Amino acid sequence: MENQKSEIYKLILRTCESHNINTEQIVTGLAQVTPCSWSDADVVEALGYLGDFGINQTLAYDVVASLSDRMTLSEVVELGRYDSGDEYKNVMNAVNKAGLQSARSVFAISEGKRYAELKDRE
Repeated sequence: MENQKSEIYKLILRTCESHNINTEQIVTGLAQVTPCSWSDADVVEALGYLGDFGINQTLAYDVVASLSDRMTLSEVVELGRYDSGDEYKNVMNAVNKAGLQSARSVFAISEGKRYAELKDRE
């Protein structure tokens, strides 16, 4: 248990260093959305990506809570991978039907995750 707390704390610090979010926002976000179906690490990651797009504090916490009730983080990432034409319209319709608060949030998380994956490959 102590090791898990230590790992989450390290992840929070790394996230704050590389994203537009601070430790207080992440800790508050974890407290507000827990328990949820996402792991603490997924919540921290999503909050970091949302922060990069200017989605912070209460709105970010609500977005994570809403998304985690409906789908996994990897499903959110996949939703955001469509960026044009009919696929984009289908995704937007699905997002709106699911009652998600902001399609922009889905794309913020997806783009952040894709960028991180590309950076890890370098």
